[in-house]
Amino acid sequence: MTAEIYYGEVSRLWFVYFFRGVVSITVALIAFFMPEITLKAVGLLIGIFAFLIGLLDVIRAFRVRHAFDRWWLFLLQGSVALLFALVTFIVPTLPLALLLVFLGIWLFLTGVLVLWFGMLMRNVGGDWGMPVLLAAINFLLVAALILWPEVSLAILLYLFASFALLNGLLDIVTAFRLRKQPQQWGILVNANSL
Repeated sequence: MTAEIYYGEVSRLWFVYFFRGVVSITVALIAFFMPEITLKAVGLLIGIFAFLIGLLDVIRAFRVRHAFDRWWLFLLQGSVALLFALVTFIVPTLPLALLLVFLGIWLFLTGVLVLWFGMLMRNVGGDWGMPVLLAAINFLLVAALILWPEVSLAILLYLFASFALLNGLLDIVTAFRLRKQPQQWGILVNANSL
């Protein structure tokens, strides 16, 4: 697989990245500007976020499977997010400590998968900077959860909101880059398929 083939296929999915970004930014703004309400429903909010992101990752996996031989990375990433969402929906009274553990596991596994994807893109000459940056952010958040387990719920909420905001902004930037990618990089894509 070459970067041109991958970007040719993924450029048609720019809207998935755009909606991921919109979802992430919306969740971040709710968490930043309505913390009292958000604190009461933090488990549900994180579960909804994980569900939507996971669902969009699963859609992305199946849409690129014929052009990307490691499409299952997206499927695995989406499945981890969906599993995390399911746990938060089934047990909404999940103790906060357990929620922190699940959040840490989710962020770590997502970071590993995104970093792996970034390295794969680097090996084929693709744009690997954004995935590596997102993986680094995930790992920093996991480190913060491990080093300061006594972190208050408010701080966790703002860390999560910051992650969601940055993730959303990166996804929207990626969406617009992918939307103009065929023209920008001279990739030949059938105009009828866009």
